[in-house]
Parts: sequence; C-alpha cells; structure tokens
Amino acid sequence: MNILLLKKLKKNFNFSLGKCKKILEINNWNYNASLKYIKNFFIINNNNNKYKYYNILNILNNNIIYIIKIKFNSSLLISSNIFNNFKNKIKNLTCLIKEKIIFELKLLSISLNENIFLEKFIFFKINNNYSYYNHNNIFFCLIKFNFLNNKNICYHLISIISLYLNKYKCKLSLLEQNFVKNNSIKVKNILKNNILFFFIINNKYKFIYE
Repeated sequence: MNILLLKKLKKNFNFSLGKCKKILEINNWNYNASLKYIKNFFIINNNNNKYKYYNILNILNNNIIYIIKIKFNSSLLISSNIFNNFKNKIKNLTCLIKEKIIFELKLLSISLNENIFLEKFIFFKINNNYSYYNHNNIFFCLIKFNFLNNKNICYHLISIISLYLNKYKCKLSLLEQNFVKNNSIKVKNILKNNILFFFIINNKYKFIYE
C-alpha cells in the first residue's frame, strides 16, 4: 500500500480513502492508470430507457440560467441531498460548460458506484423580462415576457403541463384555460400577448413556443 498515492488521489478527487484504495488496487497502484480509469470508468449511455429517475437542476450565474437534467437508476438518490450538494459544487466552477459537467458527474458516479447520465444541458441569457420556476427538481419552466413579468404563469404552465397541447388551437388551449390561482379568470386575460416564448422540461417532454 502506498500512502502517498492514496493521499494524492484523495486530495485531487475528494473520494473516500476506501474508494481511493479500491481504484489504485484495480490499477496495480499505478497513479496515471488510475487517472485514466477515473476518466473512462463510466461509459455514457444515451439510451434513456435504461434510466428510471431524473433530476433537473438550474443555476443562475452572471445573468445566464443553466438547466441541467440528470438521469439515474437508484431511488435512494431521489430523497437525498446529493444533487443539491452537486449543484453547489458546480456553481463554483470557473466556467460552466458541458464537458466539465460530464467530468464532475463521472466523479460523482464513481464515488456513489452509480451511473449518472447528463441528458440535457441548456442555457439562456436572461434579464428582468424572464421568469422561471423549478418544481421539486422534476418540472422546470422558463418564460420570456414582452413587457409585464408574471411568475404566476410559470406555476400555471407546470400545473397543467400534462394536459397542455397547443397554445392556440385545441380544446385545452392555454389562452382559454382558467387560471390556476383564480378559476374565474382566463389565462388570456392575464397574458394579453405578453409571452414571447416559454420553455418547459420534465421527464419526457421538452416544449418551446416562440
């Protein structure tokens, strides 16, 4: 056992000593081989059908909102603070780009022994005309308004996302719906041509109106 290699690996990747020891043992205590192993251990699989659960994170940094959708298979992760801790960690990255997110997810995957897959990485430059809402990390909605910002519309869109079909031409038209916070008011009376576009993401669907 090489204590110096253990400490070096732990310092660079913040794994437990047990995890560092396991990685080094697999690679015959070769540090460079261990680095390569960490980089390539989990093969990113684009088959979404193999992942049962998902988590949507959003980070606001310098007027850019980043939306990160992660998929995984362990139900234990759903009620844990692991993804919130992950969010706090990547918020401090110098540059938030897809490659860095994937790398950090690989490190997290190894530490948890659970394959965690980055399904979507999207970002928007926003200002005061935008509102967004993340509901329990499973529904995310972002709206760009023409003039009057009304975050309540985010809540409305998420509440009816499973029913929403088309903004104008269907029996479930968004404009003709009763507002979720006041059923006596139609959504069209609140919007009045105020929405420029909106973006919604959940488990299976991504919808953009523009």
